[in-house]
Amino acid sequence: MRTCTNALTLLVLLALWPAIAGCGDDAGLPRSVRNVLENADTLVIYAVEPPINFAIKKGDKLPQATSEKLHEYPVYGTVTVSDKSLRATIIQQLYLGMARGNEMRDSAACFLPRHAIRATYRDARVDILLCFECAWSHVFVDGESIARHKTTSEVCDLLNQLLTDADVPLSPGSERKVFEQAK
Repeated sequence: MRTCTNALTLLVLLALWPAIAGCGDDAGLPRSVRNVLENADTLVIYAVEPPINFAIKKGDKLPQATSEKLHEYPVYGTVTVSDKSLRATIIQQLYLGMARGNEMRDSAACFLPRHAIRATYRDARVDILLCFECAWSHVFVDGESIARHKTTSEVCDLLNQLLTDADVPLSPGSERKVFEQAK
């Protein structure tokens, strides 16, 4: 009987471990990346152009990208977020999306990012490119790709609102969360 109780206790602990340990709060990002995101001297939101855009319809007028590129993706424009409370909200929603993404069994493989977040802290730089169509994000530290994470779209609407409020054009389909809707 004691063996069954111990086995049951172990199963319950394993099932509850993410909640007990606080897993998912940071979406599994390395502490060094979280440090840059949470203490950023600057936080910049990017509207980027994906290499292929299935949301474009015949007759659509496409926004003009700037000459700037972020990891080879043309940039439509940026917004620098100076309000610390807003920065914290963005990072919290990003973490929540990545934590929920970690729970997803499947995701698509397109990776057509339309959004990016760049955080700099002291001499470190973190870039996170986001594709809400396929539910993937790519994390870069100082220009080097270090990880890919599944993500959900918690932060998508906020990023779109910030960019739109600053008159930054969005790539057609920036509001799309196709993979999540298809589930």
